[in-house]
Amino acid sequence: MSLEDYAKKRFLIVDELDTFRFSTKNTLMSLGLKLVDTASSAQGVVAGFQNVNYDVILCNYELGKGKNGQELLEELRYKRLLKFTGLFFIISAEVERGKVMGTIENEPDGYLVKPVKPSDLRDRLVKALKMKDAMFDIDNAIDEGDYHTAIAYCDQKIAQKDRYAIRCFKTKAWLLQKLGDWAEARSVYESVLKSNDFTWAQYGLAKIYIKQKRYDEAENLLNDIIAKDPDQVEAMDLLAEILRRKRDTEGAQAMLEQALRLSPNSLHRQQDYAEICRTNKQSDKAGEAFRKMIKLGEQSVYARPQHYYEFSEFLAEQASESDDPALEASTQEAFELLEKCGKRFASKAEIKEQTKLVSASVYARTGQAEEARRIIDETLGKDETSMPEYAPETFQVAAQALETLGDTERAEKLLEHAADLAASNKDLVSNIYDQLNQGIGNEARQQAAKINKLGIKLYNDGNIEEAAKELKRALPLTPRHISLNLNLVQVLLKLHRRTGDSDLLKEIHAYLHKVRHIPDHHKEYPRYEYLKNMLAEREQVGSPN
Repeated sequence: MSLEDYAKKRFLIVDELDTFRFSTKNTLMSLGLKLVDTASSAQGVVAGFQNVNYDVILCNYELGKGKNGQELLEELRYKRLLKFTGLFFIISAEVERGKVMGTIENEPDGYLVKPVKPSDLRDRLVKALKMKDAMFDIDNAIDEGDYHTAIAYCDQKIAQKDRYAIRCFKTKAWLLQKLGDWAEARSVYESVLKSNDFTWAQYGLAKIYIKQKRYDEAENLLNDIIAKDPDQVEAMDLLAEILRRKRDTEGAQAMLEQALRLSPNSLHRQQDYAEICRTNKQSDKAGEAFRKMIKLGEQSVYARPQHYYEFSEFLAEQASESDDPALEASTQEAFELLEKCGKRFASKAEIKEQTKLVSASVYARTGQAEEARRIIDETLGKDETSMPEYAPETFQVAAQALETLGDTERAEKLLEHAADLAASNKDLVSNIYDQLNQGIGNEARQQAAKINKLGIKLYNDGNIEEAAKELKRALPLTPRHISLNLNLVQVLLKLHRRTGDSDLLKEIHAYLHKVRHIPDHHKEYPRYEYLKNMLAEREQVGSPN
């Protein structure tokens, strides 16, 4: 098969150099292609996609001013302009390891190093186009948002033992995760790993284990991936996340440093590194990472106002912790960052309110509490009755400002309200709960775990009242710990069965309400549903079962 068989495909060449665009277009046309366009900038490509759906893009890494090829690929995917049925190749003379690794992380369909021979270009294109032809029904269903049909097509090819069956397994597992069917996705990964040692299946399974809080199993898989391939930076990112969740912040920092040595041009990785260095009180490294994060976000569709907020608060924190007059410039830089943020994200809803609330945090951190309170009252109102109805993210920002002022009670109320507003967005709810729990230290967690074990033992021994006392003693240490709250609910339900005390039902309702945002994939979710139903039955009957 030659490229003449794809003469009706639309090709786009993107390069700032006229000579490369001209020579590559001539090469493609000499290979039998007819529909070949060119563009000199990322902006031209994005505009072009409004009118034409290109099948294949050959894009140089360097594109002069504006976005580079990697950032263009990010934007096309983020805006869903590049279809799954399409192909995107990076063509570059770039050999610097960090840039190459950063580009490969974005998973283009190919990476070609200049100068490219016409025969090599032909062979790579033919191979990729043949694969896309074979996967067309699946990719087209994905483009249409019909994931169930795409999975059915994957199953057909798998049953037929198609040459692209492995790709179908990978696509199916990814689609199942998009649909939130973690159990079935896990089953696909496990079935693949029974007969094949594929890194992508190990990585996918590790991500599911993390969702299920099975950290040790995920850690083992990721360590195995890195042992086989020391360049697996995404596995390092996941492993750092696990270490952070297990409170091993030094280990998390070391793992991110290993990943950054290989691929430093990831905005998200620099953000994670800045945060972990900040946690570990390594301000110089944190500041450097924050600056790189802002720089990388200048042209990235993944830049967020939160990046500016975090850096601004860090700068204010640094200024507040030192008597060095030179650090007064940090406070000024924090306000300048917020001004830049307001301009950069001017079209974003509630950006003015959010930047004002972050400025309140900056004022509070630098000893200007009165000004901070004035801004908060002006933005939120002085009490709940006068509070505007903002988006959950704005309440998160407000809660951070209140925390900085020491008003933890009002901050918690705002975060609870934010979680209610975001109830349908599981990732956002999880992020809100991370913020609610961020002040809980290791010592408190360990003490709560110890008391929890004692409470369980007392319950199993039949000492129900003593079990309830112990669990209530543990709860203030980790107020939103799901298992601890459910253990207490279970104990109080049994106590209610014995006593019929209606006040116990009110207590039970409060504890269940506290963990009401538990995701349905959480291992404790079935128990939560069971206990909630049991409470409803007791409330309906109004007496012990």
